[in-house]
Amino acid sequence: MQNGTEFSWSEIPYGRSELKKDAALRYSTGRADSLLHGEHLRCCIRDCAELLRKRHRGEEPCFCPKHGISVSTKPTYIYRDAERNFIIGRDILKRVSKVERWRLGFETSEDAVSWNVFVGLYALEGLAEAFEALTGVVPLREPELYLWGNRIGNDCNPWSNLIDVRAKLETDAGIPTEPDIILRVPEQAIVLIEAKFGSPNSSLAKKKGRFGLVTEFLKRYRCKEGAADPLNRGWISGQEDERILEQLCRNAIFAHWLASGDEQPFVINLLRRAARDDEQLFRQHLCENVVRFDVRTWEDIWSLSAIQKEQATILRRYLENKTLNLLPAFDLEPANVASRS
Repeated sequence: MQNGTEFSWSEIPYGRSELKKDAALRYSTGRADSLLHGEHLRCCIRDCAELLRKRHRGEEPCFCPKHGISVSTKPTYIYRDAERNFIIGRDILKRVSKVERWRLGFETSEDAVSWNVFVGLYALEGLAEAFEALTGVVPLREPELYLWGNRIGNDCNPWSNLIDVRAKLETDAGIPTEPDIILRVPEQAIVLIEAKFGSPNSSLAKKKGRFGLVTEFLKRYRCKEGAADPLNRGWISGQEDERILEQLCRNAIFAHWLASGDEQPFVINLLRRAARDDEQLFRQHLCENVVRFDVRTWEDIWSLSAIQKEQATILRRYLENKTLNLLPAFDLEPANVASRS
């Protein structure tokens, strides 16, 4: 229990221990053990012989009647019931505000991983340790936790400060900025975490329909009046769109606006150890000594003592068993979960 809020743990999603042997390799043609059969494919769960119709854009997906998942040749799976992708606080999840909720049942969902790990740490009273590991700063007290702008606790309401900043920066912007994770220690620091799981950091080249030209993007995401600017706007303006890391820029601007009084703003890019690291590129987007930026990994979080204690058994099993495109998601030691055919 944390701050009077009761968190219920649930079974972990399908992963390494439930998948068919070599499942990630078998959704291709030309293999004797291929799981493809014309316009159908086998369920990826071991010992399941169900044939499912292939997924096609615009068509209702076919779900395994035994396991409640739809499988694609990416390869990956998607739960019919997105709650099965969550290991803690499913009752609270129903109450939070979230855009694009339809993605939450995906095996590849970074939002599901973020919720499971950070709400798990909240319940285990491990956020202070996580805060220090991410920032190098010892927190003065247990940090506040926000997922997608919702304060995690008794009410889980959207954070009014974030709503106010959106109103200043994103009038008529369509989809609002929704920070993946925020850790805040009032009067000390605020940390916006851009969490990545299977996808790279987003560039402006892929978001021009949403943000327009770089000049329009920079005009919208302005700095606070009278404050030092976190963005190196001259450098950004001279870059090709595919080099402008717009998500991280928005995190820097929102951290800058949300920091109250003497709070130090941080932006953390949280990646898998195997992912592409954009640290040096993004540092060129920033002016010095305004918003602190660092890259950390999910494997760094795994090493926290809070995750190694007995009460964290379900969270540990989740991280050990977790897959991305039917392959082990994290480089963990020890990883004692083995796939079976």
